[in-house]
Amino acid sequence: MADVTYKNGNSTTVQYTGKFHTKGDGLNIVIAKKMVSEGSNVISTDPSNAQFYTNSAFVVDNYKLTINYKDNTGAAMKSIFSMVLQDKVI
Repeated sequence: MADVTYKNGNSTTVQYTGKFHTKGDGLNIVIAKKMVSEGSNVISTDPSNAQFYTNSAFVVDNYKLTINYKDNTGAAMKSIFSMVLQDKVI
Protein backbone atom coordinates (compact mmCIF):
# COMPACT_ATOMS: atom_id res chain seq x y z
CA MET A 1 0.00 0.00 0.00
CA ALA A 2 1.39 3.39 -0.92
CA ASP A 3 0.37 6.94 -0.03
CA VAL A 4 1.78 9.52 -2.43
CA THR A 5 1.72 13.27 -1.72
CA TYR A 6 2.57 15.78 -4.44
CA LYS A 7 3.76 19.26 -3.53
CA ASN A 8 5.45 21.82 -5.76
CA GLY A 9 6.26 19.19 -8.39
CA ASN A 10 7.90 16.82 -5.88
CA SER A 11 6.47 13.59 -4.54
CA THR A 12 6.76 11.96 -1.15
CA THR A 13 5.80 8.29 -0.99
CA VAL A 14 5.04 6.30 2.15
CA GLN A 15 4.95 2.62 1.26
CA TYR A 16 3.68 -0.01 3.69
CA THR A 17 4.43 -3.69 3.15
CA GLY A 18 3.13 -6.75 4.93
CA LYS A 19 0.67 -9.58 4.49
CA PHE A 20 -3.07 -9.96 4.25
CA HIS A 21 -5.44 -12.78 5.11
CA THR A 22 -9.03 -13.37 4.10
CA LYS A 23 -11.75 -15.50 5.64
CA GLY A 24 -15.13 -15.40 3.97
CA ASP A 25 -15.61 -11.71 3.20
CA GLY A 26 -13.35 -10.65 6.10
CA LEU A 27 -10.00 -8.98 5.45
CA ASN A 28 -7.07 -8.72 7.87
CA ILE A 29 -3.97 -6.71 6.93
CA VAL A 30 -0.75 -7.01 8.96
CA ILE A 31 1.79 -4.26 8.22
CA ALA A 32 5.47 -5.09 8.83
CA LYS A 33 7.50 -2.27 7.24
CA LYS A 34 7.18 1.42 6.34
CA MET A 35 9.44 3.06 3.74
CA VAL A 36 9.45 6.81 3.07
CA SER A 37 10.96 8.20 -0.12
CA GLU A 38 11.17 11.52 -1.90
CA GLY A 39 11.38 11.01 -5.63
CA SER A 40 13.78 8.09 -6.06
CA ASN A 41 15.63 8.75 -2.76
CA VAL A 42 14.76 6.51 0.20
CA ILE A 43 14.57 8.68 3.33
CA SER A 44 13.81 5.97 5.89
CA THR A 45 12.86 2.32 6.28
CA ASP A 46 11.42 1.24 9.61
CA PRO A 47 9.40 -1.61 11.14
CA SER A 48 5.73 -0.66 11.39
CA ASN A 49 2.60 -1.91 13.07
CA ALA A 50 0.28 0.54 11.27
CA GLN A 51 -3.28 -0.69 10.96
CA PHE A 52 -5.45 -0.34 7.86
CA TYR A 53 -8.96 -1.64 7.22
CA THR A 54 -9.36 -3.25 10.64
CA ASN A 55 -12.55 -5.31 11.04
CA SER A 56 -13.30 -4.86 7.36
CA ALA A 57 -15.27 -6.77 4.76
CA PHE A 58 -14.57 -6.86 1.05
CA VAL A 59 -16.37 -7.54 -2.23
CA VAL A 60 -14.80 -8.12 -5.66
CA ASP A 61 -17.16 -7.30 -8.53
CA ASN A 62 -16.55 -6.31 -12.16
CA TYR A 63 -12.81 -5.74 -11.71
CA LYS A 64 -13.32 -3.56 -8.63
CA LEU A 65 -12.36 -4.27 -5.03
CA THR A 66 -14.60 -2.59 -2.46
CA ILE A 67 -13.50 -2.56 1.19
CA ASN A 68 -16.08 -1.59 3.83
CA TYR A 69 -14.58 -0.63 7.19
CA LYS A 70 -14.84 1.80 10.10
CA ASP A 71 -12.45 4.68 10.69
CA ASN A 72 -10.80 5.40 14.04
CA THR A 73 -13.97 7.18 15.25
CA GLY A 74 -16.25 4.26 14.29
CA ALA A 75 -17.76 5.96 11.22
CA ALA A 76 -18.56 3.63 8.31
CA MET A 77 -16.15 4.07 5.39
CA LYS A 78 -15.71 2.56 1.94
CA SER A 79 -12.67 2.35 -0.35
CA ILE A 80 -13.01 1.24 -3.97
CA PHE A 81 -10.03 0.11 -6.03
CA SER A 82 -10.15 -0.42 -9.80
CA MET A 83 -8.06 -3.02 -11.57
CA VAL A 84 -5.41 -1.57 -13.87
CA LEU A 85 -4.35 -3.64 -16.85
CA GLN A 86 -1.70 -2.49 -19.34
CA ASP A 87 -1.85 1.08 -18.01
CA LYS A 88 -5.61 1.27 -18.58
CA VAL A 89 -8.26 1.44 -15.88
CA ILE A 90 -10.83 -1.26 -16.49
